[in-house]
Amino acid sequence: DDEENATDNDSPVNICGEVRILSLGEGEGRNAVFLASRCDTWKVTAVDSSKMGLGKAKKWASSLGLSSRIKLVAADLEDYRIEEGYWDIIVSIFCPLTAPLRRRVHKAVTRGLRPGGFVVLEALTEQ
Repeated sequence: DDEENATDNDSPVNICGEVRILSLGEGEGRNAVFLASRCDTWKVTAVDSSKMGLGKAKKWASSLGLSSRIKLVAADLEDYRIEEGYWDIIVSIFCPLTAPLRRRVHKAVTRGLRPGGFVVLEALTEQ
């Protein structure tokens, strides 16, 4: 259940303070809601090409009082520009990309991290 996962208190992420998080291929908001709920100073920018999915994310975040912590961006990752040296955490969980786009996005992710920042990546292989 997504709501149960989004409020799970067994998170290994226990940093607080001003944290800027970019979530790629966000879908319906599961990762953004989870991350925004961890600390009231965490700001999440959630990017997805599905306006329908982001609409669900918006309703879910609003129902939990998290709207001010989550910025939803409707964009295709083919066109989305990741700001260089800006993000503390960049998340990509099961975001399917073609091989050429994956290479470009992963290079942009590397450049997008601030010093000391990190990437959370979970992906499927082609096999």
